[in-house]
Amino acid sequence: MYDHKWRYKVETVKIGRVKDFETRDELIQEKLNRYGSEGWEVFQYEPAGTYIHVVMKRKH
Repeated sequence: MYDHKWRYKVETVKIGRVKDFETRDELIQEKLNRYGSEGWEVFQYEPAGTYIHVVMKRKH
């Protein structure tokens, strides 16, 4: 029925304290770029205080 299967990954990213990055945005971008280089595509995220819950998928 389907030509492909998906793998899913849920990650909680802490963005509370920024040490080596100038802004929270840079910290988030660095983490998302790392996931993207591993083939993950973010399709949902939810801010939760000093964290972001990120749901990603990639072809299996």
